[in-house]
Amino acid sequence: MGGKRYYCDYCQCFMINDIKVRKTHNDSVSHKTNKIRCMRKFDDPRKVYEEEIAKPTCRHFLRGYCRFDLYCQSSHYTQKELDELRLLGTSLEKKENNSRTNVSGITSQQILNPWLPWTENVLQKKKRTKKNLPPSLRPINLKKLKKIINDSNSWG
Repeated sequence: MGGKRYYCDYCQCFMINDIKVRKTHNDSVSHKTNKIRCMRKFDDPRKVYEEEIAKPTCRHFLRGYCRFDLYCQSSHYTQKELDELRLLGTSLEKKENNSRTNVSGITSQQILNPWLPWTENVLQKKKRTKKNLPPSLRPINLKKLKKIINDSNSWG
């Protein structure tokens, strides 16, 4: 396999770049625990708070070390950390509510046009068609089409 080494971001270790070695490593308990710990950072704080508030406090973790780590049935958060999670969740909720309601009545298109001029409305672009186009590429004029099509015109 070329002597290249594989680096695991979760465990922060190098190993031989072999499919069997990687599979064994990825199936290990330490790798799974490290992966859960890493991904936990990206969870919604409201969800984490709801899960942790329902659990009792872990006595072993308060003494210094819990051997069950992330698989423990008790909470490993202090009351201060739970309060911070709750405040973070409420602030995120307020931000979401504020972003949904637009108090000033300005549309998003009005805000974006000065910053992103290439996002101009499609209808405005259609009005500025080139005049030198051949008839097959010109936009269809419905008024002229109605004059041409009537009941007396028939095929065959």
